[in-house]
Amino acid sequence: MSKSPKVKKESSKRKREESRTSEEGTNPFRKSSRTGSRSEEGNKSKEMDNEMKTMISEIREDTAGIREENKLLRKELAAMREEKRELRKQLAAVREMMRGREEKWQAEEADWMKRTKMIEKKMEQR
Repeated sequence: MSKSPKVKKESSKRKREESRTSEEGTNPFRKSSRTGSRSEEGNKSKEMDNEMKTMISEIREDTAGIREENKLLRKELAAMREEKRELRKQLAAVREMMRGREEKWQAEEADWMKRTKMIEKKMEQR
């Protein structure tokens, strides 16, 4: 047996009203999972909003701190790279100086060897 359009309309109207009243927590025939009033829910919602705002501001502060630290680390890294460049230049200069000293020492050694041989020849001639 199908319901007439008028009966269907009244039935759906009644269901909507029951639904509405159960949402408000006043329908005794329908079980509702709601236990608190709307103002309590509003307060909870406001609390959650405040907590979220607090968390967002903390995250922003942390992010700002991280950015600042990152900026400082980049500057420090740039300074270290510059120092490394300078040290490499100094090392190259020291190596060049040592090469020069080594060459000079070898030349002096060769000269001393010549002198010693000359002295030995003169000694032999006597």
